[in-house]
Amino acid sequence: MFKNVLIVYAHHDPNSFAKAMLDRTVETLARQGYATRVSDLHAMAFKAVADDADFIEPHPGGGPGSGTDYQSRQRVASIEGGYAPDILDELDKLTWADAVVFLFPLYWFHVPAILKGWFDRVFAYDRVYSNDHPDIGAYRRGGLTGKRALIGTTFGAPEPREGAVPSRHSERFESIQNGVLAYAGFDVMAPFYAWSVAHVGSDRRTEYLDEWESRVLGRMALT
Repeated sequence: MFKNVLIVYAHHDPNSFAKAMLDRTVETLARQGYATRVSDLHAMAFKAVADDADFIEPHPGGGPGSGTDYQSRQRVASIEGGYAPDILDELDKLTWADAVVFLFPLYWFHVPAILKGWFDRVFAYDRVYSNDHPDIGAYRRGGLTGKRALIGTTFGAPEPREGAVPSRHSERFESIQNGVLAYAGFDVMAPFYAWSVAHVGSDRRTEYLDEWESRVLGRMALT
């Protein structure tokens, strides 16, 4: 049974529809007795750039192939616990969580930069995925195996007309759903799209929130 839900939220505007989705998620899960934690990346001023500051140990000497690359440094930090405190905090949240909800607007067919940086820094080698770890691999052997993931995203674009071929927006979600979340081991639920949120009326936005609540409680099978 899923008891603990981490919500990773990436929107700078407290008046955004994504924020309304966040509030509805927290309220709904609390009402149902679930424990929730929120990583509000903008409020946290989360560092989006992966660099040497992510590690306690100083940058090693040598050229290419001598362990100076980011993945090699992650491997060492995973063995020694040598990550920066903000990365360790997020890794602890992932360990705690049974399910993770990702809430964000879609920018240029991908997640916002601050969330991309969260994935780069927190989905650490030999903690979340690996090529040569005895216990961790990718997909069904990823470090987040046994946990569920659900995306809720907002669009400026209108919903494709009924019967139309899949939009280029939903097609691009494959790289996020499969190339990031499933690769890390998540059981990935179908994403939720709130289309054209800045242009539809308040009644439609209310419908979106109700549909989102049903998705959280139903499709994620939290109940």
